[in-house]
Amino acid sequence: MRPKLVPTDGIGWIYIMMTPSDYNRVKIGITKNNPLLRLRELKTGDPYLAVEAAYLIQYGTRFTTRDIEVYIHTYLGDVRIHFLADEDQVNVPSEWFKVNSQESRLLVEEALKKMGFYITSSGCYQDNLTNVASRYYESELVNEVSNFNLDLF
Repeated sequence: MRPKLVPTDGIGWIYIMMTPSDYNRVKIGITKNNPLLRLRELKTGDPYLAVEAAYLIQYGTRFTTRDIEVYIHTYLGDVRIHFLADEDQVNVPSEWFKVNSQESRLLVEEALKKMGFYITSSGCYQDNLTNVASRYYESELVNEVSNFNLDLF
């Protein structure tokens, strides 16, 4: 039996991933597919990486997921981690932030609210509203076990 993933019924996802190797560092990014698929790709670099929370951006918003990601990254600019580029030793901003996972969730939701988003629990759809983000935790990203032909881990 393979897990059946929650489908993407929106324009995409904003995700927060954390690692127990450093509880004060999170990755905030975007994906069009279920964040567990993105997690699988990233686990090659850190096998302990986990989804702290993911926000399904529902249809009806005037923003793209990229617009939302840029806004959140800017909003969290004070805690953004920069890496040195190899060739010219210039600081390059990353998708990693020096903040614990619980605080990151609060900050992301604060940024989404400042953009005018209404945040719901997983599976709650608001047809009458624009700018809706549904919050999912890692365990909620799999909605049932089936013969789904996908190896997650």
